[in-house]
Amino acid sequence: QVEALQTTARTSCPKPILLDLAKFDGKVYHFDTWLLAIKAKLRVDGLSGALSDSVAQFYYVYDRLESQV
Repeated sequence: QVEALQTTARTSCPKPILLDLAKFDGKVYHFDTWLLAIKAKLRVDGLSGALSDSVAQFYYVYDRLESQV
């Protein structure tokens, strides 16, 4: 029974495909690159199911901001 639950938990949670991004530090000259990277992350990992709903995507983007931003 426990083994079946562990197997289900492993298969029901899609893993991200792209690595986590560096946090955006608020510097304007980093923004364009960071924005392209975050859009790619949301698209690729969204299609894989890892970040498929808008709430998960919002929290991911929020988490990728430095605290002073």
